[in-house]
Amino acid sequence: MLDLFWDTSDLNGVSAYCPEIDTMWAKFKTKFKFIKAAGGIVSTQNDELLIIKRNGFFDLPKGHFKKNETASKAAIREVAEECGIHSHYIIDDDPIITYHVYKLDGEIILKETQWFKMKTKDLESLIPQKEEGIEEALWMSNSKINQNINLFYPSLFDLLGAPSQ
Repeated sequence: MLDLFWDTSDLNGVSAYCPEIDTMWAKFKTKFKFIKAAGGIVSTQNDELLIIKRNGFFDLPKGHFKKNETASKAAIREVAEECGIHSHYIIDDDPIITYHVYKLDGEIILKETQWFKMKTKDLESLIPQKEEGIEEALWMSNSKINQNINLFYPSLFDLLGAPSQ
């Protein structure tokens, strides 16, 4: 199934059914290098979202955990580091979890990201973390997100409330 996925350029995803999902998931994860990350879905009082641009694509701020760091602390720290803001706070302690697969240096990575809904009262000046390859950090309205949805990763569509492509 993985070979089919990598070798088929117009394939957007793969669905599998198994009556023993926990067993299948454990077996599936062994085929990858497994990485955990945390990030923020940061909105303003005007419901604009904090977006970053990296490698020509729009994304949400996220990153890897540091040693002994909780997911929520990693999410707060990563948003601050990647966008230069400090007035954001978590409004929901129950994260939304997404998974995506990519290749890095010939290795296939499965990344689990725990996303925390956050708010900020300030529209602080954003400072993109250039050393992480972040070209831009910006506040984006829902209509602007929908206009640029083809520049977002499909794994973010549900988080953004965008229709699947």
